[in-house]
Formats: sequence, structure tokens, C-alpha cells
Amino acid sequence: MVKNINLKKKIQKINKRIEKAAQKSDRSPSDITLIAASKYVNSNELKVAIENGIRHVGENRAKKLISLYNDIGNLVIWHFIGHLQSRKAKLVVPIVEYIHSIDSISTIKEIDKRARNINKIQKILIEVNISGEGTKYGIEPNSLIDFIKEIIGYKNIKIVGLMTMAPLTNDISICRRIFKELREHKDIVNRIYLNLSLKHLSMGMSNDFEVAIEEGSTMVRIGSGFFKKVLIFLGLTEEEEKEEEFIEQEEEKSTKRFVREPSVKYIGKNKGEYIKKVGRSEVLAHAKVHIIEPQSFGDAQTMGNKFKDDIPVIINLQRVEQELAKRIIDFASGLTFGLDGGIQRVADRVFLITPHNVEVSAEEKVKLQERGLFNQF
Repeated sequence: MVKNINLKKKIQKINKRIEKAAQKSDRSPSDITLIAASKYVNSNELKVAIENGIRHVGENRAKKLISLYNDIGNLVIWHFIGHLQSRKAKLVVPIVEYIHSIDSISTIKEIDKRARNINKIQKILIEVNISGEGTKYGIEPNSLIDFIKEIIGYKNIKIVGLMTMAPLTNDISICRRIFKELREHKDIVNRIYLNLSLKHLSMGMSNDFEVAIEEGSTMVRIGSGFFKKVLIFLGLTEEEEKEEEFIEQEEEKSTKRFVREPSVKYIGKNKGEYIKKVGRSEVLAHAKVHIIEPQSFGDAQTMGNKFKDDIPVIINLQRVEQELAKRIIDFASGLTFGLDGGIQRVADRVFLITPHNVEVSAEEKVKLQERGLFNQF
């Protein structure tokens, strides 16, 4: 069980960051809706969040949405933020106020049908794959206007905005470009379809929501910023009593970030690890990287075990089906965010996660490059 006081501190901290980002871009914090992503938590943990001010909840999976709703009901406004299959529309439409992930005509038809059956106007956001990544859903940007033209006539559908996800990268300028482009597409749509007046941009998650707000986001989806379920799953923390310590360490890291300097030298070698001295900090430069090609979501356990042992992990998704790939990457993002690590795409459908203060040695990068798993020199 997540302690009430600690979750309250996390929510307050996120709200302060939202307020600061809004003020930086001359916007009102009231223009931004904070959506707590419930993917890694149960209803009891979610109830604690609700008790501490959460009013909007987003769920990725239809069956879990039903389970949470049966327990919590209309205490919150529900959002569906995962990929929605047409056959699951009948489960989702009666519950949610917003569906953020529309990218197919077949899904629109089914949503319209289910909404009409219960005399409802379903609010939707169209997912646009601005980054062009194969692991992400969404329509292509140049298809947006034609897509809207095709669905605008459905009577029980109301298009209220656009949604996108930025790449998993440490380069925040890439995220900014993605978010800015979605905002520009919204402006174009509003100029062409004057009767739509799209209001919402659903963009920004735990690792990039501040820059998303600066670029016009009205809905941010925060999961790992609140909940540590991913850490519990991996066995990285086991006892309730450790929660306060976890919070304090996280806050300390947020104010005292490790900065890499260009001048480094090797000062030691121990069990296959090179130690670099950078100012007053020590960085472990691993000679070896663990490579994983996930066969199921259960492989996340191996990923987490290696990560907690300060071993960098290459996640090779080149032959992994899209739905599993999305779950693995979402999990890895929560893991690295929670433990102050890093994640970046290093080749097509290949990602590297690195623990805090750990770098991959140049020698290992060359070996990975030879296998087609690294092209980021």
C-alpha cells in the first residue's frame, strides 16, 4: 500500500512543476489537465491518489478500466489512453469521458455505434504519429486532414483534440520539436474546419511533460511520477517503510544532478568495470552490456534485475510484435524515470537503458555497432 502522505507529496510536486511550466509559457495552470495513468496500480492505490486531489484517471487496458471503475465509479473523470481495438469499444464507451488514441475508421465506426446505443456523444482525440516510430500507433501527419474529413460526419463522435507521444530520448529538443509540430497541426485543422475548434493537445508524460506544456499541451499523462508499482514488480523496493527514503532520494537527485564532463581518465578496473573519475563523481563504464530480445512481458523482470545491478541493457525490439514492444518500452521508461537512469533509442527499434552514473564503454559500443544495435557515436 502506498502511504498517503508520500503520494500526497508526489502529487504536490507534480502540480508545482505543472504550474511552473505553465507560467514559463505565459499560460494558466488551470488550462492543463493532470491525468494520473493507472497502468501500474490497483484500485486501493488509486483511491489514495483520489483522496489527495487526483480528478482525472487514464487507463491503457479495457479490462482493467472496468475493474477500476467497478471499484471507484464516478469519483473521477475517466480517460482511455491506450490503443483501442474496435471490439473493446463496447467496454470503454460507457465509462470514459475521453478516448485519446483514435487512429482508425473501423474504431470510429464502432465507437459511434456504441455511443449511439446509450445516447452519448463520445469525446475523442486523434492520435498522430509525429515521430514516425514503428513502435507507436497513430496516423501519419500528412493523413490527418483526410482522416478528419472521413470521420467528421459521425453524429455520436466529438473530435476535441490531438494526441501524440514523443520518442524516448535524453535530447529534450527532439521532444520539443514533436510537441510543437502537433500544436501546428491543431492550428491547421482549426483553420480548415472552423466548426471543430479543437481545444486539446494530449502530449507529455512523466519524463517530458514540462516541455509539452511549454509547447501547448492541455493534457499530461503522469504515471511513474506518482506510483512506484513498477519498482515493486521488479523487487527494487519491498517494504512500505522504504517509501519515504525513496522520496527523499528522488528529491535529492532532482536538485543535484550528475553532470558529465568532457575530460575523464580511467583510474581503476574491477570485475569487468572501468571506473572513470569526473570531478568528484565516479562513473561506472561497463565493458559489457546485457542484450535482451523480449519474448513476453515477463522478460521485464530480467531487465529490471540487470538494471538494479548497475548493468546497462540493450532492448532489441526488431523482431518483437508492436503491442509487446509498446509495453516493454513503457515499462523501461517508468523504470529509468523512477531510478534516475537514462533511456535512448540507439538504432531502429533498439533502445539502451543505463543506470544512474553508468556509461557504456567505447569498446562495447563498437561491438554493438557491428551487430547493428548501436549507431549513436
